[in-house]
Amino acid sequence: MKLRLEDEEGFKPFTRDFIGREWLFDKLDKIQRGIIFLLGQPGTGKTAIAAKIALTKMVPTILIERLHSIKTGQIIRELADQISHYWGIKVNPELRRIIEAIKEINRQTEEVPTIVIDGLDEAEKPEEIISLIDEICKPYIKSKVIVTARTGIIDSQIRDLRGKISMRGIPTYTFELKYSDKKQLKDVQKYVQKMLEKPELEEKIQKQGYKIEEAIEILVKHSNGNFVVASSYIKSIEESKFTIKDVEKIPITRTLEDWYTHIINLIAEKKTEVKKEDIIEVLSIISAIPEPTTIPLLKIITEKDEKYLKKIVKRVSLLLIKVGGRSGYIIMHKTLQEYLEKIEEVNFKEIHRKIAEKIFGGFEKAPKTIIDWDTQEKLADYAVRNLVHHFYEANMINELFQFVDAHICPVIEEQNIEVAYRNINLAIKAINKVESIEEKIERLLKYAKTKTTIINPDKLPDYIYETAAKLAQKNEKIEKQLITYIKSIKNKINQAKTIAKTAKHLTEKTLKQIQKILKNIPQTAEKA
Repeated sequence: MKLRLEDEEGFKPFTRDFIGREWLFDKLDKIQRGIIFLLGQPGTGKTAIAAKIALTKMVPTILIERLHSIKTGQIIRELADQISHYWGIKVNPELRRIIEAIKEINRQTEEVPTIVIDGLDEAEKPEEIISLIDEICKPYIKSKVIVTARTGIIDSQIRDLRGKISMRGIPTYTFELKYSDKKQLKDVQKYVQKMLEKPELEEKIQKQGYKIEEAIEILVKHSNGNFVVASSYIKSIEESKFTIKDVEKIPITRTLEDWYTHIINLIAEKKTEVKKEDIIEVLSIISAIPEPTTIPLLKIITEKDEKYLKKIVKRVSLLLIKVGGRSGYIIMHKTLQEYLEKIEEVNFKEIHRKIAEKIFGGFEKAPKTIIDWDTQEKLADYAVRNLVHHFYEANMINELFQFVDAHICPVIEEQNIEVAYRNINLAIKAINKVESIEEKIERLLKYAKTKTTIINPDKLPDYIYETAAKLAQKNEKIEKQLITYIKSIKNKINQAKTIAKTAKHLTEKTLKQIQKILKNIPQTAEKA
């Protein structure tokens, strides 16, 4: 059995520097059947554990990220795709078909299928995912379900689910990760030791006047059992933004919330001419944008000087992650957005409104403005991908419909499959906020019809691509659609095979664009 390439790419960032947890994996391996709840405070490493299980055991694994709320339908589709891949059983994306597939696996093999669902509390509707888990954990189905969630968020719902499943005679297990637990502290220490083995870090620390052993002790103590805090400190030392002495000055905190407060206040207090309100605004915008945020994009939204924005991003780099190979930033942990909303009282509806207005204004006046110098991406590209999302979150429903009608529906066939579905699904969802019954029906029919025109590139037979490649030699519109479809093929091995089969029919111009896609395909897929 081979790991899906998209899973490998998606999970590796969470496990790149993974170490420890042997005590937990030993216990998980001994459990043959039932449901396992892995609960813990933010930053205790739950997602990294889930990703590690996915990479080592090669089992269906769903990582639910709150910033990109995953709906139940999406989870069912993804589960069906992963079951089809890992057990070779064709599964339609329906709950009953998933149940039938698991029963079929029970009949065909002695293996008990394992499914991992990470971040149950971060799902758009946790109760629907709980119902899904409830259906999978029936007495006549042999399965092992591992669920992670933050403590204190949906405890009562988890307790009810655990009680219901236990009454059926199916075993349930609960493991709780706590900052203060000795095993947790030991694992954080192992992680810090591993990271400080890098020669460049060791040299920096010694120049600061500290021995490695001293640095490890300070970092472990001030991280207080939190992997997120530990990795942020190490990153900032690596990038020469912080020193071990700076870390010593930061109070040891019991929660991520308290830590964010200290860090933001510390940044604002430093003599860098950076205002706290601007720090909060930049962090809020980066939190609200559903993909890496670049400085040029921040400039369009905030209308602030580029040098000043760079200064802010540099100061708050401890709270950000620079996405590899790109010039964009994402927040270091999803709890940062919750902190901004709760403690700093940020109104994210207004943040989305500001983003939507500035992006739409720029889209109308200067759509070719470059927002990413690394990829040469234009403002218009971002608008097509994400403006509908910002309109929806800002409750700007009329503006959403106008944008979809003018700029999404007419070119739906040329869009990336995921972008097309996301935009149309949000437009359909927004219909619920319309009062007029006539308008509701009219828009539902219009968008439903548009949705039927979206082609799934993964399901197109080879001869369609070969025929399109021949026609693309003389038809620029077909050429653009062909490139869009090939870019949108989700399965990387199929994408590489499609490129190989169509290459002989392509013009030199089209071939150059296709070669850009090949650069992003892993070598294993390219060879296939």
